Amino acid sequence: MNFKKVLALIAVAMCGISLVGCSNTDNTGTGSTGSVSSTETDQQRLENVKNELSLEKEVSKNFTVTVRKNGVVIKWSSNNEAITFNGTDAIVKSVTEDVTVKVTAELSIGSLKDTKEFTVVVKAFQYDAISSLHANKVKDVETKISAVVVGTRKNKTTIDYIVADETGSVVVYDKNNTIPATTVVGDRLEITGKTDLYYGAFQVVPTEVRVLSNGQQSPEGYIIKGKTLADFALLEGETVYTTEQTAALSSNTYELEGYIVKSSGTDYVNYYFQDALSDEKVSLSFYTTHSGSDYAYLDEYVGAKVKLNFTIFGSNSKNTSLRGTNCGDITVIEEASPAMEVNTATLKGDDVTGAVKIKGTVSSITQRGFMITDSEGSAYVYATATDLKVGDVVLVEGTKDSYNNATQIANATYTILEGETAVMPEAVKYTEAEFLQYVDNSKTGTYVSFEATVKISGNYINFTVGGVEVRTSYPLASFNTLKAYDGLKVNVKGFLQGYKLTNDVVENVTIILDDASIYDYSDAEKVAIDKENLTIDTSITNDLDLPKTGLLESTITWNVTSGDAITISEDGVVTVNRPAAGQPNATVVLTATIKSGDVTETKEFTVTVEAEISLDEVQTVSFDFSAQGYTNQQEIKDVVIAEGFISANFDKGTGQNVPKYYSKGTAVRLYGGGVFTISSTSCNILSITINYSGGSNTGVGVSQITTYKGEDAVESTVEELSTTSHKITVAGGDFTKFVLTNPATKGNYSFLSISIEYKAV
Repeated sequence: MNFKKVLALIAVAMCGISLVGCSNTDNTGTGSTGSVSSTETDQQRLENVKNELSLEKEVSKNFTVTVRKNGVVIKWSSNNEAITFNGTDAIVKSVTEDVTVKVTAELSIGSLKDTKEFTVVVKAFQYDAISSLHANKVKDVETKISAVVVGTRKNKTTIDYIVADETGSVVVYDKNNTIPATTVVGDRLEITGKTDLYYGAFQVVPTEVRVLSNGQQSPEGYIIKGKTLADFALLEGETVYTTEQTAALSSNTYELEGYIVKSSGTDYVNYYFQDALSDEKVSLSFYTTHSGSDYAYLDEYVGAKVKLNFTIFGSNSKNTSLRGTNCGDITVIEEASPAMEVNTATLKGDDVTGAVKIKGTVSSITQRGFMITDSEGSAYVYATATDLKVGDVVLVEGTKDSYNNATQIANATYTILEGETAVMPEAVKYTEAEFLQYVDNSKTGTYVSFEATVKISGNYINFTVGGVEVRTSYPLASFNTLKAYDGLKVNVKGFLQGYKLTNDVVENVTIILDDASIYDYSDAEKVAIDKENLTIDTSITNDLDLPKTGLLESTITWNVTSGDAITISEDGVVTVNRPAAGQPNATVVLTATIKSGDVTETKEFTVTVEAEISLDEVQTVSFDFSAQGYTNQQEIKDVVIAEGFISANFDKGTGQNVPKYYSKGTAVRLYGGGVFTISSTSCNILSITINYSGGSNTGVGVSQITTYKGEDAVESTVEELSTTSHKITVAGGDFTKFVLTNPATKGNYSFLSISIEYKAV
């Protein structure tokens, strides 16, 4: 090849390289590309891209922009935060009214620069009107509203908000703390969420919240003024209002004038609100802007005439109590009148209302208050009494109130008067007829004694008199002793404190109980009752302790009538001699002699003494939780399934709820995160069958099950458990410990009974 040909080839190659360099692809931000013409100058490219740029004249949602085209770089900016830019994304902020924005595109290529301006109108977002939400009355509907915060209520873990637009108001139930913690009354919020119902009242559960502005005035028209309580048709004595009634009322915030009287409360405070125009009363349950001990926010207004704004957000299904929320400041129209000085007799007069002052002796103390007594009678004071004792003379200031048709003093404070002479009551003996007359006349606070029959109700001892149930006001300290007297007569002493009527039928009477002693049964009655209640185990394997006294203190002595597998020494020591393994069980007849005074009766028991267990013999034990004498909602931890052989343990583990027994389902509930363990040190477990109630495993799919031999894990599996019965075995044939963990975050396993196969070792 000669030199000229080499130069020609090099020239051709260089030309190819130049042609490749002239074909360039730009990132244009929206997926479009452009080829750069080798004949265009940079100035021409700049002008062409500028002429091609365009934007919509009106926008209401985000859009995209070009940031590079044909070698030209484009940067975007605006003069209003209603439109902001992040790369190719143009972000449009929701606004309550149309906003005109100047948008500028800065173009550059090489050293050349230019700009192009656009006028864009950001259209106001069309929010849902609050009144339309109430009108539809539908749950789980997606909505977006723009509203001003006009009030708040603080629950135990969250703050809920009352928001309003010009059409009405609604409660925002912020269960997930979506609303910024800095939000205050006057902030305008954009709330995206779903509609919901609570006790028939409409509310919104937010999923996304933005603060649009601060310091806004409450919208015009959201408060309905000039109403009286009669306009709500929810007065005392009316039937419980319907969901439709409450939903209709809850669509606005109302302004009322009247008087506030505290009634009761724990996490919130119930108040009677007496309307100034109609002189009618309705129970309003106010959630204030405070929590815990500060819920007494409205106490300073008790007895005063006030102007009050509130939003209805539900009703109490058990009575005619209307639930409301304080929405902003309370305006005092007239200060409360000075407390009226009364005694226990004048307190009950119809002319006594509002604040009262009374002196008396503390004659009984309960978990929720105390009884005071003076020369005229007794009255109950609803107040915490941490430093009081029976016999203290106190000066009480509070508000006259009523509970279960009984006059009491609520909203109370007290001062102990040192050196004052105590006035203690004498119990008035009531016959059954006089007791029933009390129910008719409601002689509140009378200190009485009467005969009644014990009626156990859960963790409480109640009584019945002539078909009327008497409910104690708190659990007795002697409950574990007296619960054995269910169905027997006792002598009761205490203060009668009110009654309930249901359809003109007496439901119960409340007594603040001082004492309940067993009725003075005759010797014959004592022996008959103790004989009826006397029971022992009739199938035994170990020495047993035979009872020596009856329920009513009858003396009980024992002797062996037939059989030799049980012996009883002269001093009452019982010895059990089990037949050897492989021998039949033994039968023994025991005779109990029950005596009270000169009255004596006997009762025989046939007892089976089980033979010793062969080490090779498979045994089965069944354990029914409903037969263990548990009370409703009793916490369950350690359980003996087969004495000396097998025990069980319930533990809440990582869960929040401790295992409990529920009498309604007759089962022990193991909640999410809870652990159930069965173990033995004296036998090998062959299988475990767990029987569940039909409502078990709510929200539960599978469980982690691990079996052990000593301290070593034999088998670990994840098993789908049946909702009725499940049998657990292991490949190795036996184990000494079984551990079941409920992995769910909600729901429970409800254990009805357990059956275990085992061999002694």
